Amino acid sequence: PLQLSVETPGGVRITGVLGDRFPGGVVRHMYSSIKAKYLVDAWIRHLGSCAAPGPSARSVLVGRGKGKADVVEWKPLPIDAAVRELGQLVQVYREGLERPLPFLPDTSRKYCLALASGADAALSAAVGAYDDDERGETKALAALHHLRDAIDVNQLVDEFAVPLFAVVLAIPAPATF
Repeated sequence: PLQLSVETPGGVRITGVLGDRFPGGVVRHMYSSIKAKYLVDAWIRHLGSCAAPGPSARSVLVGRGKGKADVVEWKPLPIDAAVRELGQLVQVYREGLERPLPFLPDTSRKYCLALASGADAALSAAVGAYDDDERGETKALAALHHLRDAIDVNQLVDEFAVPLFAVVLAIPAPATF
């Protein structure tokens, strides 16, 4: 395990222990398919690994694909870049402590990945993911935070998806092996 103690540009100290480290880097694995929430978790651990003093290594996330394993790999980042990214995530975390952030990982990921094809394609991808996967979660989120109506998808993608999930642009789509 790696003992982590990193100070972000905003002055917040992040401490913890990163496991799943091997001589070739960090390896996370699961039996389920790779969903956006697992990508975000693995990306944060990768940033922590790269932000720690010493040699940084690649990170690999392995999940179940259709008949084969899906694998996502990140190359090492410079320490300053990893610390900067962690600092931005800490800012989002702090904002979430002050008000509910309607962040739906799968919807946001599909929106960000489709942005290269244009805003209309991205919105269509987000609406499809929302309707297929996360509509029920949105209603639960609304009830949890005593919001009157379910969250507007347009607000979700415009106000939250890009700022909160812009990291996905650095995350490649899973490769099937």
